[in-house]
Amino acid sequence: MPLLCYTIIASCTFSALFAYISIAPFFFINELGVSVEGYGYHQITVLIFYMIGTFVSKYLVSSLGVGRFLGYGLVVSLLSGLCFIGATAFWGRTSYIITGTMALYCFGGGLILAHSSAQAMAIFPRTGGASAALLSTMEMFFLRQWLFS
Repeated sequence: MPLLCYTIIASCTFSALFAYISIAPFFFINELGVSVEGYGYHQITVLIFYMIGTFVSKYLVSSLGVGRFLGYGLVVSLLSGLCFIGATAFWGRTSYIITGTMALYCFGGGLILAHSSAQAMAIFPRTGGASAALLSTMEMFFLRQWLFS
C-alpha cells in the first residue's frame, strides 16, 4: 500500500505540472494576449518557485520526516488550487493569477516530487527498476487522463 500511495502522490503532482506546461504557452499567448517575452517571465517565476521548494525540501526533510513533509507539500499544492478557483471566480482569469497560483503549486511540488519518488522506489530495494517503471507508467497515465479528458 505505501508503494501505491507514494506513486499516486508523485504521479498526480508530476502530471498536473506537465499538463500546465503543455497548455500554458497556447493559453497565455493566444487567449490572454501575453507577449512571447512576457510568457517567458511568467514561466521563470513558476520555475523559481519550484527551485525554492526543492531547496527548502533538501534542508528541512531530515528534521520533519518524509511523511510529514509530503503532507505539507500536498497542503500547499491543494491550497494553490483553491486559491486559483477563488481568485478566478472573483477577478477572472489573468496571467498574474494563473502564474501566482501555479508558482505556489510548484513550490508544493518541489516539496513533494523528489521525496515521494524516492520513497516509492525505496520500498522494494531489490526491485527498484520495477518501482521506477510503475512510477513512470502512472505519471504518464495520469498525464494522459488529464490532457485528453
